[in-house]
Amino acid sequence: MQSTFEIKGNGLNALMNVLTETPKKLPKQLSMVTNAVTKEHKKAIGREVRNHVLIKLKDVLNQIKQTKYSKPGSYDAILEMKGRARISLKYFGARQTKMGVSYKINKKDGTQKIKSAFGPKIPRLGKHVWLRTTKKRTPIEKVLGPSLLACYLKNDLLTWSEEQLSDELGKQAAKRVRALIVSAIRKQGRAEGISTELINDRIKQRLG
Repeated sequence: MQSTFEIKGNGLNALMNVLTETPKKLPKQLSMVTNAVTKEHKKAIGREVRNHVLIKLKDVLNQIKQTKYSKPGSYDAILEMKGRARISLKYFGARQTKMGVSYKINKKDGTQKIKSAFGPKIPRLGKHVWLRTTKKRTPIEKVLGPSLLACYLKNDLLTWSEEQLSDELGKQAAKRVRALIVSAIRKQGRAEGISTELINDRIKQRLG
């Protein structure tokens, strides 16, 4: 199972009506905005998840992929977080002790221990945490930590993502449109040979 958050470009379509001087440039610019916001939000998700579990940022980001990129005429982008599968305890600071293995999922629960567990120091075992299922040396079973997707959903971060994306997408799109309008007015003004002061007046009248 995957969690999918789709970054819609509906608001961007409305903004396209704002600019008439450079209509050919705007679709590309708006798709660039969507992809840039998506990329930054992936990092933001990583930072937010780390507020709930003690894990390295890069290990969270490895669980998130952008599966759809915005392009002119189709301004949606999609981020997907990997399924509910629990991940290895090695990502939660697992350490070998005399009695077994210690690890820490979050600050609230503190350090936890698994008696007779082993593996964090053994490269050929992937440095995962293992337990023997019988008194014999084999078979062994990998011990897993929580699912990052479950953490994301449990802490209502999907709602948080929707709010963050809506706000940031609107801001960045408006900023990009404003920059294009200013550029178009300056280009037209220079072509007409008018002064910088008059060009700035036009910009002020257009943008307020």
